[in-house]
Amino acid sequence: MIVAGMDRARIGNTFAVLDGGNDASISSILGGLMKLIRRRWVAFIISAVPLLLLAVVYLILAPPKYTAVAALLTETNRALPTPSDLRQEGTVDTAVVNSQLAILNSEGIARRVIAKLKLADDPEFTSSGLLGQLMNMIGLGGTRDQNKLSDTVMTRFKRGLDVNQVERSYIAEISFKSTDPKKAAAIANGVADAYIQDQLGAKLLAAQRAGKWMEEWTEKSRREADDAARALDEFRAANQGASPASDAERAAELKALEKAAESKRGAYEALRTRSGRLRQFVEDQAFPFTQARIISEARPPAERSSPKTAIILLGALAAGGIVGFCGAFGREFFDKRLRSADQFQEMFKIRRVVNVPWPKHYSPAADVDKNVLAFWRSNAANAAIWRIKAAVDRHTSGVHPRVVVFVSPRHRDGRSTLSRAFTELLVKAGERTLLIDGDSIRAGLTKALMRDRQAAKVQLLGGGSGRAMRPLSVDGFDFFPAARTSGVDNLLACLKSRDAMARLSEVYDYVLIDLPPMLESGETAAIMAVAGSCVLVAHSDCSSSDDVARGLELSFLDPEQVTTAALISSTSQH
Repeated sequence: MIVAGMDRARIGNTFAVLDGGNDASISSILGGLMKLIRRRWVAFIISAVPLLLLAVVYLILAPPKYTAVAALLTETNRALPTPSDLRQEGTVDTAVVNSQLAILNSEGIARRVIAKLKLADDPEFTSSGLLGQLMNMIGLGGTRDQNKLSDTVMTRFKRGLDVNQVERSYIAEISFKSTDPKKAAAIANGVADAYIQDQLGAKLLAAQRAGKWMEEWTEKSRREADDAARALDEFRAANQGASPASDAERAAELKALEKAAESKRGAYEALRTRSGRLRQFVEDQAFPFTQARIISEARPPAERSSPKTAIILLGALAAGGIVGFCGAFGREFFDKRLRSADQFQEMFKIRRVVNVPWPKHYSPAADVDKNVLAFWRSNAANAAIWRIKAAVDRHTSGVHPRVVVFVSPRHRDGRSTLSRAFTELLVKAGERTLLIDGDSIRAGLTKALMRDRQAAKVQLLGGGSGRAMRPLSVDGFDFFPAARTSGVDNLLACLKSRDAMARLSEVYDYVLIDLPPMLESGETAAIMAVAGSCVLVAHSDCSSSDDVARGLELSFLDPEQVTTAALISSTSQH
C-alpha cells in the first residue's frame, strides 16, 4: 500500500546512493545529507546549538588552569648492573618503577606537601563546588567537619596531581594542575622534595633501627662475657685448696672456662667497636645515600593548559554536527509533512510539482477572496499559477472544454483559494470559464462569492434527464454554488455524458471543479472519469504524506492521473 511505503520512501530518499564506485557513493551520500540539512535546517540548528552554547558557557565560566612539570630520578633500590645485565635488553625493572610511582601518588607524600604548603587553608582546595555554594545560599549546606574537609583537600590534591614514567626509564614526570601557575610549580617541586625526604628518612630510620639492634646485641654479648668471666672466677676460688689427685680434671675444666670467657670477651669487644662506629655515624648526621634526585625543577608555566579553547570548540562543533544531523533525520522521519516540491515528487512519482508560496500572515482557512488578493500581490505565486496553467494546457491539448478538478486530502489546505486564483488568471487571459463549487459541506467558494448576493438559487431549465442549468455570472466567469438546491450534484452527474460535454464546449474553454477533500468524499473517483486534468493541492503546514497517500487510495486516483501537484508553503522552497 502507498501509506505503508511512505516511511521506507522517506528513508530511501534521504540516503539515496548512486550505483558505481566509492567516489560516486560518497558524493551521493554527502549530497543527500546536505539536502536533508537544507530541508530540516531548523531542526539541525535547534539540535546543534545547545552543545555549542554549553561549550561557550563552559569556556566562559571554567577557571583557567596551569600545569607545572618536574622531572625526578626515582630510587631504584638496585645494585649496579653486572656486565651480563648490561648485555640484556630492557634492564629497567618495571616492578621497581611502579612501586616508586605508587609512593609518589601515596597519601603520605600528599600529606607532607599539604602540611608544608598549608594547602588546608587554600580556597582552591577547601571551597565548596558550585552545587555546594548554591546549597549554602539557600541554607541547606550545613557545616563541614574537619575529617570531611581533610578528605576534600586530599581529593582535590590527587585530582590535580599526575605522575607518569618517562618512556622506559627510572625517571618520573610529576605534573600538577592549578589555577595559580606559581602554586602549580611549588606543589610539583614539593612532591619531588617530599619523595626524596621520604627515601632519606626511610634509610635513616633503617640505620637507627640497625643501631638499636646493634646496642641490644652488644649488651647481650657483654652479659654473656661477664657471665663467662664470673664462672671462671668462681671456679678458681672454689678449687684453691683441692687435692692433687684431681689436678688434671680441674685443669681441663679451667682451660675450657678460660677459653669460653676469652671468646665471649672477644665477641663483645668486636660488637662494641661496630656499635660505636654506627652510633658515631648517626650522631654526625651522616645520612644514608639515596639515588633519588630532582633532574629538573618545575617552573611556573606562562600559558594555561586548560581549558583548551580550540579543542573544546572543535569537539563541540563535531558533536553538534552529529547531534544536529540526528535531530534533522529524526524530524525528517517523524514529521510527515510535505516540506518541498522535490520531496512531494519523489515520494508520489508525480510528473510535475509546482511550489506555490503562501501569502504571509494568512491562514489557509481564512477568507478565500482575501487570500486571492494576497496571492496576486506576490510575483512568485503569480508565476506558480501560470506554471500550473501551462501544465494543464499541455496535458489537455486539443480538448474542449478543458475540465480541471482541484483535489486535496483534507480541508484548510488552500485548495479553494488556489482554484479561485486559477479562475482569476483564466479570466485575465480571456478564457471563458465555468467554476463549480463541488464541496457542498463547507462551500468555501460559495461563501466567498455569494456573500453580497442573494442566496444561491440556480434555475434548472428544461425537463427530464436532458434539462439544462443556468449558472450565476460572477466577476467575468460563470459560477455554480455548492448549495444543495443548486443542482450541482446533478451537474456533476450530467458531466459524464458526451452531450453535456459537447454543450459545455460551445460555451466554455475551461470548466474548473473544486471537489471536497478526498478523505471525506468519494466524488473524486466519480468525476475523474470525465476530467481532463487533475491538480492535487497540498499545504506544507497542513498536509502530511500519509494524508495524501490515503486520499489517493480512497479516491482510486493513480499518481499518473495527476496533471500537476501544487505544494503551498509559507516560504519558497526549492
